[in-house]
Amino acid sequence: MDIFRFKSFSSYKNIKHGISTKEFGSMKDSNGRIDRENLNKFLSGLDIGPLAVCMEQLHGGNIAVVEDSSELLIKNVDGLITDKKNIPLAVITADCLPVLFFDQVKKVIGVAHAGRKGLEKEIIKNILQKFKTEFGSNAQDILAGIGPGIEKKCYEVDSILVDIAQIAIKHLINEGILIGNIENLDICTNCDSGDFYSYRRGDRTQRFASVISLI
Repeated sequence: MDIFRFKSFSSYKNIKHGISTKEFGSMKDSNGRIDRENLNKFLSGLDIGPLAVCMEQLHGGNIAVVEDSSELLIKNVDGLITDKKNIPLAVITADCLPVLFFDQVKKVIGVAHAGRKGLEKEIIKNILQKFKTEFGSNAQDILAGIGPGIEKKCYEVDSILVDIAQIAIKHLINEGILIGNIENLDICTNCDSGDFYSYRRGDRTQRFASVISLI
């Protein structure tokens, strides 16, 4: 089954990552709960862990540092970060941007749920500050991957077309991430109905997953 990946991440042997497609099914059920069966099927396809740590995802700016996998759904956060091996971190989306991070020097990973509201609440700034304060990361060592999300041509808010990917890139650069370390898959969820779910297109409960794990 198809799995999308970032080329910039794929050369590193100490991480595994990927973005699920519709072939793996929805990562949330009709009641809005994480569908662990489908998520575990995807993790198996990535050849990583059976226990991915997920987030409540409230379109906010809160970040959690993950020390173990005892809590698989962390409340009131839209970003996760860890330096522990074999703890997959997951972000579940349908139009908002999934953003994955990897500090290639300190060996720290992170995920962020970056929609319009989350970007306004500085989710990118907040997670990168955690990299720096908790793990001593240098922003220039961090790779950032921006997964599929709704693109400007399909996202109108109050009669204005909003480009959340470019906003995210701007925030990454403002925090010191090198432009050459930012990879944007440039895939519109609203347009790519074959591979990805889109809330705006009518997928009210269905979601896909973006996952990264240190190994």
